[in-house]
Amino acid sequence: RPYFDWTKPSDHGNAGTDNSYYWMITDKDGRSVDDGTTSATYDRPDINLSDGDYTFWVQAQDKVGNWGTYSHTEFTIDTTGPTSPKPYQPSGAITDNNPWIRWNYDSSENWKFDIDLEEWNEIIWWPESGWPKTVTRKGEIQAQNLQLGEDYRVRTTAYDLAGNPGSPSEFQHFNIVA
Repeated sequence: RPYFDWTKPSDHGNAGTDNSYYWMITDKDGRSVDDGTTSATYDRPDINLSDGDYTFWVQAQDKVGNWGTYSHTEFTIDTTGPTSPKPYQPSGAITDNNPWIRWNYDSSENWKFDIDLEEWNEIIWWPESGWPKTVTRKGEIQAQNLQLGEDYRVRTTAYDLAGNPGSPSEFQHFNIVA
């Protein structure tokens, strides 16, 4: 839930401020989605807003009941994570046991990635020692000292600039051959 705070008006006038405030939240179309009153210079509306753009308005009332002009600020609710890209490299049979893992990266959408690297151990996929690893603001990481003759799989989980995680990508499979 969003939290808002504001300061008392600087010009209290002859009547002074009564510490009474009216606030309202409007959606991008200007429709009121919530409102309330308070005597404090902050409020945390008891509403769960869906993703979107909003405006918070606040207005002060003086001791004799006169309302001042509205002040406002715009804000965005973003709780949806980005799509996590499937790694495109390495793929299939490779000979390098220090392969670069690469995926498509868009700096305007993705802030960081968690990279899961797993090794097949006869009956289950097992996380590679030291993984997952976090990569910030790039689309590659190098794996080190992978075992010859082993099967591996790798996937990404992308995070947007707001820190929202996406769902993990599909796994990309590869194996190290001699």
